[in-house]
Amino acid sequence: MKFSAIAVFSAITGMVAATPQYRPTTTYPTVSNPWAPGYSSPVQPTGPKVTCLTTDTANTLIKGFASLLTNYNNATAGALLASDFTDTSDSINQLAGYPIGSTTFPSKQAFQLGQGSQPKIDFTVLSVDEVTCTNVAFRWSAGVGKKLFPIKGINSFVASNLNGTDQGWQLKTMYSEFNSLGWFLNVGGQIIPPSS
Repeated sequence: MKFSAIAVFSAITGMVAATPQYRPTTTYPTVSNPWAPGYSSPVQPTGPKVTCLTTDTANTLIKGFASLLTNYNNATAGALLASDFTDTSDSINQLAGYPIGSTTFPSKQAFQLGQGSQPKIDFTVLSVDEVTCTNVAFRWSAGVGKKLFPIKGINSFVASNLNGTDQGWQLKTMYSEFNSLGWFLNVGGQIIPPSS
């Protein structure tokens, strides 16, 4: 029995751990939700180029990605995901019947086609463990299907900056691994133990 388990990434919200950050000396417009439909990035700044994520921009990326899993919107995906976005998870590969070790979604378009039909799931960020100039790592739990078993996992992503502004960050590469056996059982899968 094959299951498309892309919605696992809905665990991706929460507070981002503080870490020393590069701060530009030029201020840019504040945008409450840069991933909302109709949002367009601000013009190229005249001040120093933003080269590192801040806790605020990392948190915005996490919330934006979570919104794709809890309330998918193609315009949001178009703005949030870089043109060369990829997503890799052997946990999803096992559930979906994809080859182990392969890139689960090799393009932005593949992710958009796969994610748009997924059901909503509950999620909680347990810990955001790292925020660097371009990388974020976090642990999470999710309630899936019958919620018989807690699902816990870890995600990391690499971000890139489209236009050098605070609002120009996009997700370039996503990695995720989680309790795929618990997920399988929660969505109605059955395990037949080997005979003695």
